Amino acid sequence: MERRRFLKDSLLSLGALTSLPVLSMNEVCGNPFIPYVLRDMPDYLQDKFSNVLEWLKNNGWGEFIADELSISATLSIDSFQSLTNEVDHISDVKLLSGFEDFGGNKLVEPGYPSLSLLYHMLASAKVRPASVKEYPPLEILDQLEDVIYGFIPTDEYVNNNSIDKSKIFVAMLAYEYRSGANTPPFQDDKNGKGKSAGFVFSRCGIARIGELPYSFSNIDRCFTNLPDKGSEAKNVAAMPCRYGVFVVELVDTFDSINVMNRLKIEQTKLNGTVRNRFFINPIKKLSFDTSDKSIQFGHYHINDKLKRLVDYEYGSHKMEPNYTNFNFDAPPFIRIDSHYDDGSSTEYNNTSENAVNIRRIGSSVLVIPEPKQLISVAKQNGKTIAIKVVDEWKKHGHYNRRYAALKLPNKDGHEITNVLISDIFGRRRRITTGFKSPKVAPLFVNIKYAIKGENTTHVDGENHPGNSFDDYIENGGYYASLFNDNIFDGCITVKIDDLDKLSKNLINREILPAFSLVTAPDFFPLVNSNDIRNSYYRDNLSLKVDEDFFEGGTINLSGIRQRGNPAILNPFTGDKAFHKDWSGNHSFDTLTAVVGKQLDNGKIVTQTGSPHNQFSTSYMPDTGTGVFYPGWDVTYSGEQRNPYFATFGLGSPFPEDIKLCAAANGMWVTSSPDAGRTFQGSLKNIFGKRPNTAVPLMDIELGLHSMSAYVQDYGQSESYGWDGEQGPFIQIVNDNIVVNYTDIDRADYVYNLMDPLIGFDFSKVRDLTSIELIERMDVHRKCVKAIDGKRVWSTKLWLVGAQQIRDWASLSQIICIPKVEMFDKLNIGIRKSAKLSGRGFLFVYAKAKREGPDKKGVLDSSPENFQNKRRILNINSLWICQATLNTVAVIKLSSSGKILSDWIIE
Repeated sequence: MERRRFLKDSLLSLGALTSLPVLSMNEVCGNPFIPYVLRDMPDYLQDKFSNVLEWLKNNGWGEFIADELSISATLSIDSFQSLTNEVDHISDVKLLSGFEDFGGNKLVEPGYPSLSLLYHMLASAKVRPASVKEYPPLEILDQLEDVIYGFIPTDEYVNNNSIDKSKIFVAMLAYEYRSGANTPPFQDDKNGKGKSAGFVFSRCGIARIGELPYSFSNIDRCFTNLPDKGSEAKNVAAMPCRYGVFVVELVDTFDSINVMNRLKIEQTKLNGTVRNRFFINPIKKLSFDTSDKSIQFGHYHINDKLKRLVDYEYGSHKMEPNYTNFNFDAPPFIRIDSHYDDGSSTEYNNTSENAVNIRRIGSSVLVIPEPKQLISVAKQNGKTIAIKVVDEWKKHGHYNRRYAALKLPNKDGHEITNVLISDIFGRRRRITTGFKSPKVAPLFVNIKYAIKGENTTHVDGENHPGNSFDDYIENGGYYASLFNDNIFDGCITVKIDDLDKLSKNLINREILPAFSLVTAPDFFPLVNSNDIRNSYYRDNLSLKVDEDFFEGGTINLSGIRQRGNPAILNPFTGDKAFHKDWSGNHSFDTLTAVVGKQLDNGKIVTQTGSPHNQFSTSYMPDTGTGVFYPGWDVTYSGEQRNPYFATFGLGSPFPEDIKLCAAANGMWVTSSPDAGRTFQGSLKNIFGKRPNTAVPLMDIELGLHSMSAYVQDYGQSESYGWDGEQGPFIQIVNDNIVVNYTDIDRADYVYNLMDPLIGFDFSKVRDLTSIELIERMDVHRKCVKAIDGKRVWSTKLWLVGAQQIRDWASLSQIICIPKVEMFDKLNIGIRKSAKLSGRGFLFVYAKAKREGPDKKGVLDSSPENFQNKRRILNINSLWICQATLNTVAVIKLSSSGKILSDWIIE
């Protein structure tokens, strides 16, 4: 106890602490470092601090501070005062790699982790000294947060006469530390100052399912879907979400606050009127003694997708299960996973499968999807669950089929109006999806596993060759097996028996739960929709928002303001976790907004480099998708005038959504790779246009077919792409150029995922970054403009070949074009073009003929097409584009390979 007595005596000698005001989210403090006395912290916080300092010393961070930062400080709790002194050469420190966006001037700024150099160097993924032995685990970051916040008691924050205490709550928040470029607002301020790194917060978090246990990358300071060493890289690890308990202030739109992604502007306008919106302003993280049993975390998650499915009806059309004696109120129809942090079940838990876990890490808690097979056949008491597939019908503008999937439209919805508003009349703004078609059940259902008794047969071209496949799907009359997936929505909250121990100023005794999504994997974990969205606002581009995308766009989930699913219960009280209105304070309106504090101590932040070079993953709503056709992370249900977030409207199972999302012109760019060019020849016209591609993937990422030039002529191995499919390729048939491609009706992501020899291959796309995708989009846009002068979303060009070029000057061969006589001179011309140097792309575009009764060409009759899912389309013209980031060279060919133009350089 001598150490603690010394600390107490030395701190009290400094005089009285001036009460700090509650900081609004945009508050700029000319000099926030007013004189203070550091209160004597509880013993458990002092123990945490000692543990952090010991970890720093043992892992080389003490030497890093002394030798590389040139800061003299003793890493000892007995010498804490030296850690709170201003660093006299802080401007020099901020010139070092990783510290350009640090906003403080001390090793520890009591009460403010973001302004504490000690925290920044441990939490920022940009700080990567090679001299240290280890990078910090979550436990160390959590302990340091607790200590820094804990130096100022909670009441010092909230006991202020200018604060309306009725607006102070305790809330569960998802939160993460981000670089300055990724904290709100995205642009630098008007005075030319860069933004400092800091926390972002939300009452919603997104965890993602996986086949393997979660992995935390210490050096990247984030979770990754790359499995630990020893597992196949093509598989996917679960990705948790981290939550903490915070004291928050409820504020409204008309307070001047910094919010993510132009959210303030977008969400105060609806039908031309200004609406007041509400946000949470985080004040302080609460810290706990891990031995304190009076504080307990709990969660409640629900998946009732199959229950909604079998209950669905449209007029006289009702679902007919294969057995009538199923218990439709039990798993797997309704699956409720609800546990406390000690692993025990709450009274609401109705399943033993343990799909969602929570793990306490100090004062924070992780929501962790249980690693397991991504989908499985739905059974109850050993019997496979199936529904009878009704015949195809069209009524009142609604269709019950979508590319060989069963579609379950809301009879009271207005789908056509929704699309017209969002994608046609609203194209120039692309603010959000209209809420005209709430989902009453899974919008799309896989119906390709026919079942008779307990025998199941996959409905593919092998079993139904030719047009009999289309007839079989259209006519229905068979029972189709249903599947489980592990998509849930729910809540995470905390029970604190004695709030007065933490603060005597908390009038509101109800704790606001966080909305928890346990949802589909993110194939692009390093891609941020805000980066892509903001690339449209660059000075050298006159593009409108999301103009490249045929449908949807990059609007993220934080841009949508709805309440949570009313079926979600608070695991401690049994009440609805998300009321339509919370005792009149509108806290439901704060659910998915992402907010952040920007604290400026008068020091200029010297940020350098691209704003897109942050290679960390995120579990916050601003990196989730806000496009709902039906959606990727979540969708909406309820009534048109009173919608709410829920996951039961997503596809059954979720891979059915993935296929349709990926085919629709890259509209889910935060999570979904673009498979538009894989299926383009078979996609249906929408308002006279056929979706193409907006975010080009390379041929190798889409999969290489055995008959492609890659394999036949250049010795590459046949492969499956990220989705278990194989991309389009140029083929020579009867001396004419044709495109060989996959028919979307025959493709089945459920089949791919169920086959261990195929599966999804996350290694194809997980390392792609915002920088890479933005470059691809820019080059694709320039190529399309050079060929036909049109925008990407409106062109009829089909990108049928895509090869990445490391260096045009040293290029030896073009391997996406067949090695045949008609291309010999062309290949030489490409290789010898001296107009290009450096890295770039080789894009091949075609304008295909629409032939045959279904305008999809003819079925490929080669033996390799044993499932009859590939087709062949003739072309009118072909364009070869060789491009760098700045220059595009284009040449046009006829369908017979005749060169129709010289190289056009733009």
